[in-house]
Amino acid sequence: MAGRCCLIASALFLGAFGVYSMPASGCFDDKKLAELQAGSSQAALVYVWSPRMVYSVQQISVAQRAATSLGLNFIAVHDARIAPQEIAAAHPSINSAPLCAEKLLHQEALRHFPISFILTAQGIHRHPIIGAMPDTAWHSSIAQRLQKP
Repeated sequence: MAGRCCLIASALFLGAFGVYSMPASGCFDDKKLAELQAGSSQAALVYVWSPRMVYSVQQISVAQRAATSLGLNFIAVHDARIAPQEIAAAHPSINSAPLCAEKLLHQEALRHFPISFILTAQGIHRHPIIGAMPDTAWHSSIAQRLQKP
């Protein structure tokens, strides 16, 4: 029994490590994050979603409207552990890349969906926006993070 528990724990550890060690090609990585930060004076909202969390699918358009109304670029990225077919079936109209940016993964970008990060020229805001909410709450959450580092 103890051997089985160690085997399961090892498999879980290696599976989790694999998410952080994904190849950078075709995903939203640290290089793309840095290019987004350096290439624009405009702040951005990086929205992380998963088709397995229905509110994160439903909130994409709400978050996008709030971000663009406040002058931010909107970048949708998704849980890279999910098959591309499942992503496409959940929201075929959204352009979304798998998330592999270690800077966001180290800030627990996969702990809950949706989770959003405000990116400015100063960097990634230390407090992500976590969860689904009405339009007004998206606006105030984004505005607060734009005012405070």
